[in-house]
Amino acid sequence: MPLFGCLVTSATLKIYGTAIWLPPALDLQCMEADYNAKSRAGTFFAGLGLLISQLSIHTVDNGFSLGMDLSGVLAKYINTVVEHISA
Repeated sequence: MPLFGCLVTSATLKIYGTAIWLPPALDLQCMEADYNAKSRAGTFFAGLGLLISQLSIHTVDNGFSLGMDLSGVLAKYINTVVEHISA
């Protein structure tokens, strides 16, 4: 992902004359440069993708910390230690 960020920022420098590295600012620049149905749809789906990625990352991160906190508070009922049972 960092490689794509560098490539897009370099491309905006060539296309628009200034380096744009914030995705919302890039969407705004695309809308200002050519306002039509394709650019509106593109910025909508780009924004939707950013929203979904942020929500999924925060859900996973908060779920992990919640599980660790609950295992500390309810240690009698939640066991995080993996026990190997040999038969």
